[in-house]
Amino acid sequence: MSPITASRSSSRAAAVGELAVVSADNQPEAASVGGAIAIGARRAPAVVEGSPLWRDVRDGLQRNRLWLTLGWNDIRSRYRRTMLGPFWTVLSTATLVGALGFVNAVLWNISISTYLPYFCAGYISWLLFQTIIIESCSSIIASEAIVKVVRVPYSVFIFRVLTRNIIVFGHNLTIFILVALIFGVTVSANTLMLPIGLALAVINYAWVGLLLAVVCARFRDVTQIVTSIMLVSLLGIINASFLFTPRVMFALSRDGLFFRSGAMVNTGGTPTTALLITALVAMMLAGIGSFDKLFAFTALFSVLVDVAAFGTLFVLRWREPDLPRPYRARGYPVLPGIVFVGAGLLLIAFLVSSVENSLYAMTGIAASYPVYRLVKKLVKSVAA
Repeated sequence: MSPITASRSSSRAAAVGELAVVSADNQPEAASVGGAIAIGARRAPAVVEGSPLWRDVRDGLQRNRLWLTLGWNDIRSRYRRTMLGPFWTVLSTATLVGALGFVNAVLWNISISTYLPYFCAGYISWLLFQTIIIESCSSIIASEAIVKVVRVPYSVFIFRVLTRNIIVFGHNLTIFILVALIFGVTVSANTLMLPIGLALAVINYAWVGLLLAVVCARFRDVTQIVTSIMLVSLLGIINASFLFTPRVMFALSRDGLFFRSGAMVNTGGTPTTALLITALVAMMLAGIGSFDKLFAFTALFSVLVDVAAFGTLFVLRWREPDLPRPYRARGYPVLPGIVFVGAGLLLIAFLVSSVENSLYAMTGIAASYPVYRLVKKLVKSVAA
């Protein structure tokens, strides 16, 4: 059986499983004919006065067993046959929080014990909101097979999205708990407001998600618009990444590996030319695929950069043992070695779990090398 055939068979099996769950909840008349499932029409419900929207939400809430089961099955199917299950997501989130947290604390001269808990809490909360909004846009479209066969309140599919993302949020919350224990964050009255704040947030996510799901089911272009908006809004929380990349280009220009104009800075010390170039490249990447593909693509590159950065520490210590070092790597070589091995294992997990995105990333790296050689040659000709 070819991989495409196997993928289609797996998708059909998943769809049949969802139909079985929905059918069991609806209790329709069903019969097996030639190995297929023939689902009988359900008796028409009695007409209930009131707004159709509120009736749909009320009926959806009453079928809590249905959307809880569907959400749980989504988590199980997503991480089936993996060693760590959903904690792969926790590991990747923890890597990003740790890397950006330490970089931001150093750049802004803030104590890591003060900054990292705030950044961790903000990032995992934003990740919950962003994922719910993106997945809500396609929640009804992705459940087309169910909608056409069984009468189900549309709000069920939104509650399904909320369920699976709240489960993932619970896993990510362990990162904050670990950070809080390490840096001695004290529990206060504000901390005890977390369940209330989460409940209010989920209520708002529910009506926004339902609105987007219905609109995107009718106007498919809205999904791409929402994705673009979320990409732009995501800049606020990952601004350190965008500030990090221009400064790399600034350093390359200063060392003669890129055009000298890349080393220009404004009165505030921002490398304006490098920032403009990297922003244009980021916008080009944002237009080449979906949010999920771009996020997976960026995550793979981030882990690859981490592996390269940790590896260069050992190479530099070996090649330049007497080089002055204003920054100390505490616990060298044990702690950097543990981090290097962990990042390497995470990179292998990314490569194995997402072969298609890995091929795209490797193709991009291979294509960038001739560009690098050409730019380097042009820089030398201009300098001469």
